[in-house]
Formats: sequence, C-alpha cells, structure tokens
Amino acid sequence: MGKSIAIEQRTLGAILLAALVFQYFSFFSLSTIGSIAILVVALILILK
Repeated sequence: MGKSIAIEQRTLGAILLAALVFQYFSFFSLSTIGSIAILVVALILILK
C-alpha cells in the first residue's frame, strides 16, 4: 500500500517537472514564483 502511494507521488512529481519543462517551450508561461513553487513541490514529491 505504501509503495503504490510513493509511486503515485513520484509520478505526480515527474508530471509537474514535465509541465515545468513544457512551459519553457510553449507560449504558456508561469510567473517565476509559480515555476519555483512547482519545482519545489515536484522535488519534495520525488524525494519523499
């Protein structure tokens, strides 16, 4: 049970990182604060 949750968190973190990378290559752009916030959340989810 715990493992599936960890995998889901890691997947969610990867999706957030992918979204962050994607926004650099598209017209959609987050604010700098928003980008940093997503990066921090993604890293926490992946490393947790």
